[in-house]
Amino acid sequence: MKNDLSSLRATLEWLKSEGDVIETDKEVDPDLEITGLQKHLDGGPVMMFNHVKGKPHARAITNLFSDTNVIDKMFGFENALDRTHKLAHAIDHPIKPREVSQDEAPCQEEVITDDLDVNKYITAIRHTELEPELTIGSGISCVVGDYFDGGSHIGYNRMNFRWGNVGTFQISPGSHMWQVI
Repeated sequence: MKNDLSSLRATLEWLKSEGDVIETDKEVDPDLEITGLQKHLDGGPVMMFNHVKGKPHARAITNLFSDTNVIDKMFGFENALDRTHKLAHAIDHPIKPREVSQDEAPCQEEVITDDLDVNKYITAIRHTELEPELTIGSGISCVVGDYFDGGSHIGYNRMNFRWGNVGTFQISPGSHMWQVI
């Protein structure tokens, strides 16, 4: 099977054909259980959970970028040095965005206009018992060039949807994201 990273669906199919996905139909709890399994297999294969407690309409995928060998295979990197050089080059030489019409955009397959409570539709997870609420993955950001005074910021900030359709993510005074905001 040819490596096709044009969509998450195609990427997962290719990873499955390469034997890089653990998939289960057993129900998994997004409150601590997903992250417990994720941590147990840190650096390991992609995990796909087809039945998430309280989310009959959703699946959960984790560890997509956990194993650098899989990353190298996905993106055609020869080794760690090649990966480092190509990623550093990509930050300073981003590809131009390609506009896709709303009719053609895969993200428009399901459009929700009523009852915009994000937590109903997205699988939020909790990492530790100390966290007061479940989080939705991350607010991954990459800000470079003119937008960051000629420098760069790459960040990972946990996101929460606390009030239905209002999303927030964690920043700390003095951090890079604090400067971006």
